[in-house]
Amino acid sequence: MTLFGIDSSEFMPHGHCVLWREEILWPMVASDVLIFLSYSAIPFSLYTFYKKREDISPSVTRLLILFALFIQLCGITHFIGAYNYWHAEYFIELFFKVFTAIVSMATAAVILKNTNVLLALPSPKQFEQANEELKRLNEGLEEKVQEQTKIINARKNYLESILNVLNDGILEFSPRKNQIGDVIDFSCRVINEQVLQHTGLKKEQLETDSIVNRESPYGEVGRFRLIRDIYLTGLSRTYDPSPLKFNNRIFRTTYTPNKNNDSVLLILSNVTEREELRLHSISNSRLSALGELAGGVAHEINTPLQIISGSARQLVRGIENPTQVQKEARVQIETTVNRISKIVKNLKRLSQGDLDDIYELDLQAFLKEISDFVSERIRTNDISFKESFLEGRAHFIKANEIALSQIVINLINNAVDALREEQNKEGKEIEISILDEGEKIIIEVADNGAGIPQSIVEKIFTPLFTTKDVGKGTGLGLSLSSRLATGMKAQLRLKQDERTKFQVIFNKGV
Repeated sequence: MTLFGIDSSEFMPHGHCVLWREEILWPMVASDVLIFLSYSAIPFSLYTFYKKREDISPSVTRLLILFALFIQLCGITHFIGAYNYWHAEYFIELFFKVFTAIVSMATAAVILKNTNVLLALPSPKQFEQANEELKRLNEGLEEKVQEQTKIINARKNYLESILNVLNDGILEFSPRKNQIGDVIDFSCRVINEQVLQHTGLKKEQLETDSIVNRESPYGEVGRFRLIRDIYLTGLSRTYDPSPLKFNNRIFRTTYTPNKNNDSVLLILSNVTEREELRLHSISNSRLSALGELAGGVAHEINTPLQIISGSARQLVRGIENPTQVQKEARVQIETTVNRISKIVKNLKRLSQGDLDDIYELDLQAFLKEISDFVSERIRTNDISFKESFLEGRAHFIKANEIALSQIVINLINNAVDALREEQNKEGKEIEISILDEGEKIIIEVADNGAGIPQSIVEKIFTPLFTTKDVGKGTGLGLSLSSRLATGMKAQLRLKQDERTKFQVIFNKGV
């Protein structure tokens, strides 16, 4: 090789310097080769370190590259030195040594520049001390976590024990908000098992993501507004009894805000038995008062009726040749006397019955008696009365005559009261019908009044709820009628279309 006008063939290999003495030559060559191999392993290790440490900064990356290059060049110079023991390629050795010198100076400069950073690196002892401190802090943290966990578990167990001891059922309503923070809905979850016992429903039936969904058991706009008002105002409300019903059960409900969970709690107490006893007591007292009244009426009216009837017969007999008008007057008197006597007799009979007796009734004959009983009040209020009894067909149901009479009479009286409020309405009409719908027999009382506002439809069967003025209604009529219907395994239902219809539904064969 010729470089700068100098031919390397003029040089002698290094072997001549040691006179080719093998005891010197081979150890020197072996050492250079081993140094080369060792130096070559270091850049490989640094590259592996670099690939596994993703947090290395750019300045450290540059230092690693320079250091790896410097080490590798040092190894190459040793390898060329071993090669030149037999050859004289000193130009190649010169080139690598100059390049190694340049890289070594750059590496030294970078190291000097980053001396402070290197000095800031913790020593193994400092690492050990830091690890010990972290271990001590971790142990202290674990102790605090365990201590807090014990406290939380104790409070949780305490609350669970309270919830399990409470006889009331609890539901929790959590708000759902839109993007601007307005409450648009609530989700509901079951808090304790008692609520399932009180309502008779399963957990999945009570829990819902939306209470405004009509398919949920809370699907009513008014209830959403109530819960939202309680959530926003933070004021509790109690309803006893409540319009909220599950499986026709009556509840006392308390809505109370739960600020810790940002929710509203609904506490349910089943008061069905209490309300039924109260209604039963009211019903019995009303029937007892009706019995006393009927007895007094029968005594006070029957005697004058007998006098009127006898006097009418004597009056006609005293006339030798009665005129047609006189004969018709006598018939009218006797008809009226008989009708009054029949009404008093039915009133007395109905007041002396037993609400628990269930027996077979001829529905058509039964309703005709009811119609006779109420027809005069209907006519005196300028209301037409229509009967649709499916003429020619007999219908028998199993029911209690006293209870069913009270239901039908109450429905007719409510219809009369509703139509009386519409003073300017023409063509007022009440219709009582028998409907045969396959497996069901239905008694329907319909009127063509203004109807019941949708906002109170769910409340009309609630005890003590009334829209009538003070002194004109007790709020017990429909709730008592509903209870009496249930006692006969029937159902009282409201249906509204062009007319307001109350239906008493009996299943055939029951």
